[in-house]
Amino acid sequence: MFNLIVSSGLQEEPHGSIMASRALEYTSNDLREMFAPEGRLDTARLTTLPTIFLQEGTGDEIAGVGWLTN
Repeated sequence: MFNLIVSSGLQEEPHGSIMASRALEYTSNDLREMFAPEGRLDTARLTTLPTIFLQEGTGDEIAGVGWLTN
């Protein structure tokens, strides 16, 4: 299992933040309940997974792999 983050600003800055309200969009209900029980985002659990970072676009894109931190 892994996180996937798609953003338009990944190439300019290697660090950033994500609004909690955007987390788990397009995620199945069973996974949403696993990572946000009772609607509360479990950031400690999310940070245990590797993360694929993908620049938003329509052409050939380059992805990076890393980790989420608090």
